Amino acid sequence: MLAVAGAADALTGAPRYSNLLTRDGQVIGFWRTVLDHEQALVEVHLARPLDAATQSALEDEVERYGRFLQLPARLLTKPRARRGRSDTRGRGPL
Repeated sequence: MLAVAGAADALTGAPRYSNLLTRDGQVIGFWRTVLDHEQALVEVHLARPLDAATQSALEDEVERYGRFLQLPARLLTKPRARRGRSDTRGRGPL
C-alpha cells in the first residue's frame, strides 16, 4: 500500500485486504465489528486523522450498517499505532 505522498504506509495490525477503509482511492484505515446482543461496536483503526467531511460520512455509514444488522451501532475510532523502530545509530525511535 502507498500513502498519498507515495511513501510506504502499511497499517500495523491490519488484516491484509479485509475490511479496508478507503477515501478517494487511498487506504486510510481498516475496521472490524464487535457484536453483542445489544449493539454493534464498529472499531476503526485510522492511518491518519479524518477531516470533518470524512468523519461525517463514516458516522453515516456506521448508522446505515447498524440498520442493516438491525442493531444500534456505535463508532469507536483509534489512531494509527506508531511502530517503535529504533535507529541503528542509537538515536531512539524514529
